[in-house]
Amino acid sequence: MAIITRAHCLGACNRGGGIQIVFVATSPIYLQHMNSSKQADGIFYEKAMAAVADPYRMSILKEILSKGSMRCCDMVSLTGLSQPTCSHHIKLLAESALIECRKEGRNNFFSLNKNNFKKLGSYIEQFSKD
Repeated sequence: MAIITRAHCLGACNRGGGIQIVFVATSPIYLQHMNSSKQADGIFYEKAMAAVADPYRMSILKEILSKGSMRCCDMVSLTGLSQPTCSHHIKLLAESALIECRKEGRNNFFSLNKNNFKKLGSYIEQFSKD
């Protein structure tokens, strides 16, 4: 793969005798950052949407929203699931970056990551624009 440096043309087309530049890169670092940033955002949206698609995880999120924060054992009684199954759902929510964990003594308290919910909301909102 060739290294793209400042002002190298990445693509061009010949229409009617004239050449039009399709895209100009500024630096290889910028392109690498652009690609990795888009890729990371894509992974975030994919994981977050998969996390909220499950009814048990959605009920956990709604309960955390109403209470502010919850312990894992509180979520077990809320969902009626076994502790290992509930822990699995919490793990998926944490991996999706929609919840945050705070440790106090022997207890883990989970709260919503409001910034990532805003990010997800903005992403979904684009589909309703004209």
